[in-house]
This record gives sequence, C-alpha cells and structure tokens, in this order.
Amino acid sequence: MRKQFLLVAILAFVFIASYSGYAYACGSASCSAEKSGSVAISPASAEEESELEEVEFANVFAVDEEGNEYAVCPISSSAFKVSEGTSYSMVDGKGYYYCCAGCEKPFQADPEKHMSKMKKTMAEAQKKFEKGERPGESHM
Repeated sequence: MRKQFLLVAILAFVFIASYSGYAYACGSASCSAEKSGSVAISPASAEEESELEEVEFANVFAVDEEGNEYAVCPISSSAFKVSEGTSYSMVDGKGYYYCCAGCEKPFQADPEKHMSKMKKTMAEAQKKFEKGERPGESHM
C-alpha cells in the first residue's frame, strides 16, 4: 500500500512538473527547475557560428540523414537531439553539449570524473540509434 502511494505521488509530481512547463531534464542535483528554452546559449555573431561548426563535439554519438546531431549529456547520461538552443561549452579544446545549463559547471569542474560513464552511455545510445530509436530534443 505504501509503495502504491509513493508511486502515485511520484507520477503526480512528474505530471504537474511537465504540465506547468518546467523541465527536469536530467534529475541531477546540478539541474534546477527552469522554464524550457530559457537557458539557450547561441552564438552571438556569424563569425562565432562559423567557429562553432568547426568545433569537435566529443559527446555526439550520431548524425541522422538530415544532419541532426544526437549527443549524451556528460552529467545526466541522457541522450538527446541537439537543437539550436542546446547548452554547450568547451573543455580541453573539445565541445560538449548538455541536456540543461545546470550540467555545465559540474562537468567543467571535474570532466574526468564523468568521461567513462559518458562513453559507455554513448556506445549504448549509438546501438539504439542504429536500430532506429531516436531520442528527443533537449529543451533546456
């Protein structure tokens, strides 16, 4: 009985959170409830956009036939489709996409801590991708 109540409470919380427009993309302690799309990081100029195209993103595991990139967040290990507003940063000369802006600082603080889990998750996500499964877009 207690387990059923807990399950119902969790489902209610998830429903309310998603209905109100707030996204808890990764569930990690670094993420906070932020309005979807409110933390978009995008290049400020055409020159910066051109430079971004030349950046190697280390956590991209696939590109579909339309040129859409798919990445794994190094903190939450969630797979997602990269969109125009996806958060990213540079670490040791490589780019990393994040499921939300809250994952950027913890990764920058200690990237090595998260690398092995990220690489394992990328391999699993790539296998699913090859079978036709496509993750959704990051909205944070």
